[in-house]
Amino acid sequence: MSITKPHLGPSALTILVHQPFGYNVMEKNFRIALKHVLEHEGGFVNHPADPGGATNKGVTLATYRGWIGRNVGENDLRNIPENHVKAIYRENYWNKIKGDDLPSGVDYCVFDFAVNSGPKRAAQFLQRVVNVDDDGVIGPQTLAAVNKITPVSLIVNLNKRRLDWLQGLRTWRTFGRGWTNRVKDQESKALVMAGGSTDAVSPEPRPPSRPPRPDRSNAVDAGIGVAGAGGAAAISQQSITIAIILLVVTAGIIVGRRYFGRQK
Repeated sequence: MSITKPHLGPSALTILVHQPFGYNVMEKNFRIALKHVLEHEGGFVNHPADPGGATNKGVTLATYRGWIGRNVGENDLRNIPENHVKAIYRENYWNKIKGDDLPSGVDYCVFDFAVNSGPKRAAQFLQRVVNVDDDGVIGPQTLAAVNKITPVSLIVNLNKRRLDWLQGLRTWRTFGRGWTNRVKDQESKALVMAGGSTDAVSPEPRPPSRPPRPDRSNAVDAGIGVAGAGGAAAISQQSITIAIILLVVTAGIIVGRRYFGRQK
């Protein structure tokens, strides 16, 4: 059975009746951003370590129930229509982070963060990057500050802070690799949308470094081989011992010749 939302809100009706200048560009960015987000969200999952519970295409069961206005089940979530998915993402995430008002690339960067960790948190991190009050609500002050910074710089800085925060979560061991891949992929695509170079991608978190292994690449050239300095020290000590023995033997021969010479 097809599940439809009871009514269209005023904002939806306005969009249908009147498309303001630049609407096509904004709608295009939303479609591109949603496509990229869904590539990472995947299909139906119900991972025991995921606090969101049952999820399909990134939409949790709780989110779907709140949007549809009634107590739907997991089977309804498994078969969620595409138009419901699109509407939920636009209303619950894109509109809340003012995606239509953010620069290209920055819109997708913040949108992906909002889907993954909540619109308020994504907004707060963006506000910290542009140095305004982090109340979690993107308004005129935040947008004005955003427009004073280059999109490439915003994208790289925001993703670095996002990864630093993710690494501190208790579920990092379980989801860390997937989160890192998601952020790196999002950053590359956001930079392309912003017209920047993917060379600006922030460095990937690295595990603690191990002590460096001894470099034996020049051992043969140095005439030392794998014995290294220890072998050279042993050879030097042996040479000294032989020299001392030869000196003692020579001294004995000289003393003996003088002794026998006097006897004659």
